[in-house]
Amino acid sequence: MKRWLCPILAIILLMTAIGVNGCKNTGAQDGESPDDTSGGVFLEMLALIPDLPGIREYVQITDYTRIRELLDIARPAADVSEEVIRDYILALTYGPPDTPLHPKASFLSGSDGLQNPVRRQNTGFGPQDINADIAGGVKPDSYLPSPYEAIKGHFDFPDVDDAMGSYDESLTPEIGSYQGITTYTWDHSPNLERRLVPPIFDKEGRGSSLAVQDEYVFLAYTPDNLANMIDASQGNIPSLADNPDFRVMATAFTEMGAHSVILSESGLKDIPFFTDSLLWMYGINDSVTREEIITEASPLLSYYRTFGVGIGYDDEGLFITIVLVYDGPQQAEADVDVFEQHIEENTSLYLETPWRDIVDSYEVWADGRSLRAVLRGDILVDWLSIFYYSDTLLVCENEPQE
Repeated sequence: MKRWLCPILAIILLMTAIGVNGCKNTGAQDGESPDDTSGGVFLEMLALIPDLPGIREYVQITDYTRIRELLDIARPAADVSEEVIRDYILALTYGPPDTPLHPKASFLSGSDGLQNPVRRQNTGFGPQDINADIAGGVKPDSYLPSPYEAIKGHFDFPDVDDAMGSYDESLTPEIGSYQGITTYTWDHSPNLERRLVPPIFDKEGRGSSLAVQDEYVFLAYTPDNLANMIDASQGNIPSLADNPDFRVMATAFTEMGAHSVILSESGLKDIPFFTDSLLWMYGINDSVTREEIITEASPLLSYYRTFGVGIGYDDEGLFITIVLVYDGPQQAEADVDVFEQHIEENTSLYLETPWRDIVDSYEVWADGRSLRAVLRGDILVDWLSIFYYSDTLLVCENEPQE
């Protein structure tokens, strides 16, 4: 087993995003009421992001409160040193045995792999104030903030306002209001002289727009995008929580005990979103073709509309969660045997390892129109690659043509 993949994945995810071709949302299904709140924190965070096609390609959510509770991680006080904050971020990022506990953290959270400066003194909030985050619409090979990000926590508006007003004129945001919510806007044009400069300029020196509330902070590229987030959160336009397929995934992952998930309306593409140089550097097989994947994976899973991969923790340790959402329950039920066959008989063409050699135990079942799976074993250190790579475990048929 290639154990070195575990620390790398969290780093190269700074340059990755989703790829995969096959799962488009076509409407609500019977029995999936918008009034159902069984999706927990995942559904709550989805309600903050507008339901747009480009955003649905990649959505990640992490419940930091659950990670703290499961791994007994203490939340630092507001006035601790940067070293304490960095140790806290690391504790939230890796679990036993050196397994990533979540994908790359959102830029807004200030917990992005220690790449961002510790931020509380610059914005009035920091990693220790955050209970959950969501990022939607990450671009392939992106190392910039997502077009839409939100954090949940407890935010002191006077602290935020004081911090935002403490900069010279060139860095002071334009302060406004939309739907009763205070907004802060910085110039979004790139300027490397502002690279990672406080309060919140990104790695290209771009500013963003923020909306600050007692329980949530929103980040978007532009004021118009920020207005979309506020409208979605107030129910004025559809959010991802109104999307029936994403509701199914939120509910499934909550019931399965996941604390961090990546969701997509796309299926599996033939090219992973890693650069050739990184593939070579870390010894990952970069010569796999879709034809080879299809041959190895035969029979293929049925076409599914959306899918997600997550990670959770219980008395037995960490485990991987997978959810595939189909047009109906018949496909989900029929694919249980196919999924189990992939584990028992197929080989990961990217890791060059039989799945059964890295999966100690698994459980696969259908629930409504979702297929759900829980996997344990050495596969844990590669759980992010299940999502980011087109490989033999989740490859499905092409979308049916009408």
